[in-house]
Amino acid sequence: MSKAVHPIRIGEHHFCECPQWQAHSTESKPEDTRVTLDGAPTVHCFHNSCQSSIAAINQELRRNIGKAEPAAEHKIVVTRLLREREFNPQVEPPVLRPIYTLTGVCISTPANLSTITSAIKTGKSAVVGAMAAAAMPHFHDADLLGFSSSNPKGTALLWFDSEQSPDDFWHCVSRSVKRAGLREPPPWLHAYCLTGLGCKRAWECVTEATRDAADQHGGVHSTLIDGLADLVADVNDPAESNDFVAELHGMAISYDCPIIGVIHFNPGSEKSRGPGRTGIVPWRFSRRSGSLGHTAVVALDRGELGRTAVVALRCQGLA
Repeated sequence: MSKAVHPIRIGEHHFCECPQWQAHSTESKPEDTRVTLDGAPTVHCFHNSCQSSIAAINQELRRNIGKAEPAAEHKIVVTRLLREREFNPQVEPPVLRPIYTLTGVCISTPANLSTITSAIKTGKSAVVGAMAAAAMPHFHDADLLGFSSSNPKGTALLWFDSEQSPDDFWHCVSRSVKRAGLREPPPWLHAYCLTGLGCKRAWECVTEATRDAADQHGGVHSTLIDGLADLVADVNDPAESNDFVAELHGMAISYDCPIIGVIHFNPGSEKSRGPGRTGIVPWRFSRRSGSLGHTAVVALDRGELGRTAVVALRCQGLA
């Protein structure tokens, strides 16, 4: 049967009643049994008659302390999180500011997630490029597909792509820069092709690049991820997907920025639901803000003159 060890402190040392004091051949005193907590926790007893049991007691002591330490650390972490996130009526957050708008409608705000979903080859990557261009310095007549944004503080805009080949991605970023009317991308734009890295390594790249860019530019304006589902091993696994979304949302909160992700449907998994106009391909833009759902169903309309415009088909919960 195990014997409990309850150390007490006397001066600079810890002592306890020997768990096997009945085996002592001489009188037991409080200072006879010392407990060392530096390094491996160890019970030292002055009496030799109990040494055969002390080794087993030390193993149990170390095992119990090993179990207790992670639990104590976990409690400290959870308590700190609760303290940081507890409602404080004295600390009012700043006025909610739109980071991206679409034809005057707010579609993306700090510390929230937004997603773009549609069938393949419907212009989602072009939309991401237009959003990035909108944050760049641009002429008033720039073709931004109806998106508006700005980055007066020069904080980092991160753009990750896991769908296109490196060459195609280069041209996509180049078109975005030209769409803004620039010859060179602004120094705060950091664009990366993650195609072929695998979900785990790609996510490591996202987190490391975000950390470095935030340090370099004093914050993050927004993060664009084209191919969001490629950062998850199994999108049909609810536990993995929910954990990933929670971690992604935590990153948006930590850097006080929106994260916009593009989700590409598999071929044949989503039918076009346009209103029947030739040249219109519908896609959805949804914003996650706590438990609220905000969705806009819009389309890319390729006009006769070759210009592309965004057409709003339906909006719900966006303001």
